[in-house]
Amino acid sequence: MAATIYDFEAINVPPRSAKIIMPTIKSQTRSTYAGAKQQILWNDGPLTLSMTFPPMVRETAERLIAFKASLDLFNGETAFVAGIPTQKTLMGSAVDPITVAVAGDAGSQNLQLKGFTAQATGVFKAGDWIQLGTAATTRIYKVLFDVDADLLGNATLQIRPGLRLPAAIDDPVTLAPARGLWELQPSSVEWDIDVIGHGRMTVEAIEALNVTV
Repeated sequence: MAATIYDFEAINVPPRSAKIIMPTIKSQTRSTYAGAKQQILWNDGPLTLSMTFPPMVRETAERLIAFKASLDLFNGETAFVAGIPTQKTLMGSAVDPITVAVAGDAGSQNLQLKGFTAQATGVFKAGDWIQLGTAATTRIYKVLFDVDADLLGNATLQIRPGLRLPAAIDDPVTLAPARGLWELQPSSVEWDIDVIGHGRMTVEAIEALNVTV
C-alpha cells in the first residue's frame, strides 16, 4: 500500500527555530606503518530536522498536536512534506522552470541542470536548497558552492546529500520553497500545555527514505 503523505505547511503553525543535522556514514582507520588516515565514505545518512515552536494559544497548539497525532493514525506508512524553516527562499538568481540536463545516478553529489539564462552569475548560492520529486519521491538537497550558468544556460551543482533517487533528463527542479519528505522521530506524540493554555512542543523528524511510492 502506498504511503499516506501529509503537508506540514497546510496547518500554518510556523516554528520559532530549526536544527538540521546532515550525517555522513563513513569508516576511518589509521595506517599502522605510515600513520596516515584512511577514510572510506559510504553514503550520506538521513537528514534530521528538529523544529521548536514558541508558546502558542490552545487553538494554534491543537492544530499542531492533531497533525502530529494524525501521522500515527493509520496502519501503514505515513510521512509529511516540509521545507527548512527560515531557509525557504532562494539566495541565488535562478527562476523557474529549471530541469535536469543530464541523468544522475543515486548517490551522485553532482547534478547538472538546464534552463538558466546563458552565462548568468550566481544562479545558486552556497546554502540554497532545491527539491526533486513530488509526493513519496520528494527529496531535498543543499547546494554546496556558488554556481554560475555556462554559455548554453546549463549549470553543474555539487549537492548534499547525494541523490537519493536517480534523476532523469527533464525532471523538474523545485526552487523555492524546496521541501523534503520526513517522518516523526520518535513516533510518540508529546506536548506540554501550561495553566494559561499555552502549548509548547518540538517536532523531531528524520528524512523518510523508504516510503512506498
